[in-house]
Order: sequence, then C-alpha cells, then structure tokens
Amino acid sequence: MARIQINWERSMTAIDDRTALLIIDVQMGLDEPRLGARNNLAAEGNMARLMARWARG
Repeated sequence: MARIQINWERSMTAIDDRTALLIIDVQMGLDEPRLGARNNLAAEGNMARLMARWARG
C-alpha cells in the first residue's frame, strides 16, 4: 500500500480570532475498566497541551 504524505503547511487554512477549538467526546468513561485497556494513555495530557497552545494563540 502506498504511503500518503500531507504537506500540512499548505493544507492548513488561516485561523482567525473567530475560530473555535472543540474537543469532543472526552468522558470519564475513558477510565471505565469494563471497557478494556486504553490505547492512548497520553490522551488527557495531549488534550491539555493542545488547549494550552491554542490559548496562547
């Protein structure tokens, strides 16, 4: 299978002060044992870094 390469510099559109960051469907269920092992233990930390970076502009 061919690998797809994306040029993020060219594909991103400009973000202005009317643009919102939405982090969707983050729930306490991430830690529900009956749902099995998590596949991304860094999820909360990644989201926190994303929100902090977004807030800085």
